Amino acid sequence: MFYDAAEKMIESYEQKLKTGLSTNPNFKIDYFTWTGLPHGSGVEILSTLSLLESINYTSDPYDHEHVGPALYNHKDRYNCVFEPAPEKWNHPKLRTTVDTINDFYRAKTIVNYIKNKERKQILENPIDSQTVIDACNSDAVKTPLLFVPNVDGKHGSGHLKRVLDLASVLCADIYIPPKKSSKTTVLDKIIEKYILQGLIYKDQILSEEIPKDFYSSIILDNFCTSQKEIDYFSQFAKVLSIDEGSNSKILEKISYSVNVIPSLIKEENINLTNFDLIPLPKNQKDYPAKSIKDIKKVIIAFGGTDKSFVSINLASKLENIFLSEKNEDFEITIVTNNKQILENEYSPRIVPKNSIENLREKIYEYDLVITHYGFTAFEAISSNCLVLTLSPTKLHKKLSKKMGFTNIHKGISEDKLKKELKNLFEKEDSDFIVNLKKNNLNKIDSQKEFSSLVRTLSEKEIKLCPVCNSKSIYLDKIISRDKIKTIRRCKICNLDYISFENAPKTQYNADYFGQEYKNQYGKTYLEDFNSIKNSCLRRHKIIDLIFTKKIANKESRNGKVLDIGCAYGPYLSAAKEFNWIPYGIEPSSEGVDYVKNKLNYNAICSKFPVENLPIDYNNFDAITMWYVIEHFENLDEVLKSVYMMLNSKGIFAFSTPSNRGISGKYNPVDFYKNSPSDHFSIWNPKNAKKILKKYGFKTVKIVSTGIHPERFPFIKKHGIKKEQFLYKFFEFYAKLFSLGDTFEIYTTKK
Repeated sequence: MFYDAAEKMIESYEQKLKTGLSTNPNFKIDYFTWTGLPHGSGVEILSTLSLLESINYTSDPYDHEHVGPALYNHKDRYNCVFEPAPEKWNHPKLRTTVDTINDFYRAKTIVNYIKNKERKQILENPIDSQTVIDACNSDAVKTPLLFVPNVDGKHGSGHLKRVLDLASVLCADIYIPPKKSSKTTVLDKIIEKYILQGLIYKDQILSEEIPKDFYSSIILDNFCTSQKEIDYFSQFAKVLSIDEGSNSKILEKISYSVNVIPSLIKEENINLTNFDLIPLPKNQKDYPAKSIKDIKKVIIAFGGTDKSFVSINLASKLENIFLSEKNEDFEITIVTNNKQILENEYSPRIVPKNSIENLREKIYEYDLVITHYGFTAFEAISSNCLVLTLSPTKLHKKLSKKMGFTNIHKGISEDKLKKELKNLFEKEDSDFIVNLKKNNLNKIDSQKEFSSLVRTLSEKEIKLCPVCNSKSIYLDKIISRDKIKTIRRCKICNLDYISFENAPKTQYNADYFGQEYKNQYGKTYLEDFNSIKNSCLRRHKIIDLIFTKKIANKESRNGKVLDIGCAYGPYLSAAKEFNWIPYGIEPSSEGVDYVKNKLNYNAICSKFPVENLPIDYNNFDAITMWYVIEHFENLDEVLKSVYMMLNSKGIFAFSTPSNRGISGKYNPVDFYKNSPSDHFSIWNPKNAKKILKKYGFKTVKIVSTGIHPERFPFIKKHGIKKEQFLYKFFEFYAKLFSLGDTFEIYTTKK
């Protein structure tokens, strides 16, 4: 495959041989290769005479099977030269070999990616190594995707077409389950058309067993996934969903859910709702028909076989209505798979068709569109067509009405149909329909945005409980979803944690403590320094009392404290006032610079845990984390390190938000939604006590902080002021039952 590398390597070999012979007429090279080439694309030069000779010296099957080892595993006998490959070809982490089933799928994706990029047959010209390297480094190969569209024939072809479009852009595979019948369906024809047009390749369609540990994500566009299906797909990769309408039990196995089509699922069960991602046609009518007389072209398109002949009955009623309104110049097109409808003869104005090529871009040609609630309805309404929806299920009917469509039933009378038609001309568009038309007018490239979103989500990894690291993630209940995260509750330790995150990594730098802090609190961190320090003085007083009682009275010495995530050092400054020796660890270089040069305290710039700690960063009497512990993704490692760095009976104390406070208990949806994307764990006093005990810490004191009576629903609803009795009563109640939105916990090493 790396023929250009081979050509260049021959030059290197010949130069090496020439140099050797110039000083030694008997010089020879038995084996020559470049190291660092992709696994599976190695290039070797071997001496045939030496190979024939080696048969007599090795009986190792490996040597005989792989040829080269017969020489380079016996360097005492043969001169073997290994040179590093030039940088252009030096990519040892890439893999082009085909030794396993996953290698086969990777190779297939590499080829499809190159074909997609080059838009020509792969065998027309030899592929140079750089093309292969680029393909290996592409997102399509590094994070391969598998789409699962709905192909049951009961929900139209919109889900399949959307998947085919996305798979074409993303060079992804599509899972189509094995057919129970050899009969060719409309959906089969759609797939075949995409293949013939070169938009996807035949080997992108997967119908056999899904390879394990190959795909980075499986994306369901399956309308309503069954328990059996979700159990099957979730064993191969993380599962994402598009417009999934299944129950909450099935949603537990979906890491991130996107709704493009409006649904009746509760908003909190969906991560992202974005109607701008609905694929819309490029063409649009200037304005809709103003009266029945203006309706010249009608299309009735339900998909499926229309066994009840609903389409032809509607067409007949429409014909009568139009004629009664002196409209004689019209045509009604019926798109159906019903053979009887297709073969029968009707009025010249009624034209049955099996399909219409690229209906999305031709829909604007029609004045009236009658269809199910779904993509065709959205495409039509955005193109300024009049739309009537006919719903096959109660769900479709509810959705249709909710989003502002005029819905009719299949047995509608002619008079009622006429009335509904006339109402269309006077009806005001819903906000949803107004937005669809606006998006079409603005030519939003929904496919580009959608494919970019899917690719971004596919690159994210599932996160396990940061304490337990349990692989049984799907046993952990999802308690919150929003556009940047999915939060689960660990079944073992009861800790809430981010299991999936779609947000840029937080940078703990000058901006974080400057403008970002000011945006949230009204002032920068340094401007807030004294206020923070006052809180730290109260906290350290508690630590000092515990220390005095347990250690200092016996040893008569000053305490030594480490503040992890010390920022600009307000706690270090507070501890110093109690004559403690303060040390800090902080990932922000600006913070460490301030602590060392302005406050003159010991601090190192690092994440925690720290490898190769300075010798004095040990044997601490206390270790603290003030609103820091929630930022760690590796709590197990963190808590073990804290334990090791503490003296016997040393103190570990931290503060963190609580999900058992007023906000978490009475307004959990907003509480979790407002929880920052870098708060990887959400604690409460009860689970903190239990978790810390597991790591060898005994809880001495818990302080409920962040008491906000104004967040009680009753106080909010009735606008009760701080000076009123009821406000003070709720404040007393919150303190009595420790309903602070944050808490502090003080423990000692057992």
